[in-house]
Amino acid sequence: MATDSAPAVGAPCLIGCDFSSAPNTKKTIVLAIGSLRDGCVQLSKIEHFESLKAFSMWLKQPGSWV
Repeated sequence: MATDSAPAVGAPCLIGCDFSSAPNTKKTIVLAIGSLRDGCVQLSKIEHFESLKAFSMWLKQPGSWV
């Protein structure tokens, strides 16, 4: 029987970050955003930031993440 694989209620987002150099238009800060579903991480979106200011604004958003 198939089950719905929705993320756990109240579970934090899982964030992966590639921040290897000063960000710019050619080498952005990249975030992979996902959640835990049925014991696996499922990617939901990719975010790109061309400046530290833009990344800082993202970090200030309300919400839980790991």
